[in-house]
Amino acid sequence: MQTQSGFIQEKKYFDDKNYPHGFSRSGDYTIKEAEALENYGSRLTRLANGTVEPENEVEKHFVAVVADQSIEDKTFIEKTWLKYQRLITEVKRVYILADGNSAIMDDGSNLD
Repeated sequence: MQTQSGFIQEKKYFDDKNYPHGFSRSGDYTIKEAEALENYGSRLTRLANGTVEPENEVEKHFVAVVADQSIEDKTFIEKTWLKYQRLITEVKRVYILADGNSAIMDDGSNLD
C-alpha cells in the first residue's frame, strides 16, 4: 500500500534490540520521527539492505541517499532513517565518576 509519503507501507517496524521500549519512549526521536520509523521502517530496512527493489521515484531517491549521504535534498523520512542508523551504530561513551576509593556506575552500583 503506497502512502502519501511515497513509500510502500508494510508491517509495523520494531527494533527490540536497540529500542526495547519503542522509538517513542526512547527520548531519541520526536513523535513524528518515531511514527515514521514505526510505519515505514520495515520497508526502509529492506530498501537499504537491497532485499527489495525501489518501486517508485521516492524509493529510488531513498536508496541513493543511503548510498551517498552527501546528497543535499533529503526528505524528512530520509533524515530520520539516517539519524536512526547513526544512533544504533555509534559507540556510546560511558563516564565513570570516582573519588579515588570507589567508583559509582550509571546504574548506581559500585565497582568495589
